[in-house]
Amino acid sequence: MPPHHRSTGMSNNISGTLPCASLTPAERLVAAMAAEGLPYKSIARELGKSPATVRNQLHAIYQKLGVGNRTALAYKLRGEPGEP
Repeated sequence: MPPHHRSTGMSNNISGTLPCASLTPAERLVAAMAAEGLPYKSIARELGKSPATVRNQLHAIYQKLGVGNRTALAYKLRGEPGEP
């Protein structure tokens, strides 16, 4: 079981409602951590995955949610309309 994950203000959306319904549970967790600004290596270490796996999951997340970077991902997860 992965170590305890810090809580963000994004837990409501990560639980499966908009916009994350198309993400797998593993992708939701990676997305939340990436949106917090954690680097691949930190996410990988915390989840017991390789950095390459995390990078690949983020690429899939970006495609599914129609975003291009972590900032846009964070806005999407918060349900905000877009970047400032």
